[in-house]
Amino acid sequence: MPAGYESPTPTHTDDYWAVVVSGVMVNKNPDGTDLPLPAGSYYFQRGGERHVTKCISPNECVFFVSQDGKFDFNK
Repeated sequence: MPAGYESPTPTHTDDYWAVVVSGVMVNKNPDGTDLPLPAGSYYFQRGGERHVTKCISPNECVFFVSQDGKFDFNK
């Protein structure tokens, strides 16, 4: 994910788990407070739940996602 990128507020059909490999990310409810997730952090995203994912570090963010179903992006 490029530095400074902020996603729209999508949903995904299935739950997923993610680990931040490098950079500092945020994954939150659209109205939530930013909680920095540095490298080594992990988070869970429930399927069907609207959310925002951001890269807040000055360098790109790399993260690993594990999901039982295909990764879709529903607006």
